[in-house]
Amino acid sequence: MDDSTDPRTLSKTAVAGLVATSAIEYWLRESTVFAAVLFSLIVGIAGLDSGHPVWLPIGLSTGLAGMGLPFWAMGRNWSIGRTWLLLLAILTVDTVVMLWIWQS
Repeated sequence: MDDSTDPRTLSKTAVAGLVATSAIEYWLRESTVFAAVLFSLIVGIAGLDSGHPVWLPIGLSTGLAGMGLPFWAMGRNWSIGRTWLLLLAILTVDTVVMLWIWQS
């Protein structure tokens, strides 16, 4: 019997692939949480340091929200898809605010 048609080998391979995929996704998600929180901290500091009365509350509120929302989502046990959408939204908003602060 060929190894590729043996059900026991296929299931072990499938389980190994699932475990590897889950581990990689978990590592990428945790790395993205770290990057989002760090970038939000930088945006908050940039808002404080901008010296402009408009950018101070915008940068600070964006930074604080970006630092807190990922942990709130993980504490509420959101699905993986919703957590990824939140992380991408945080990174997008942080990027836009940082570019606006940088250009002004």
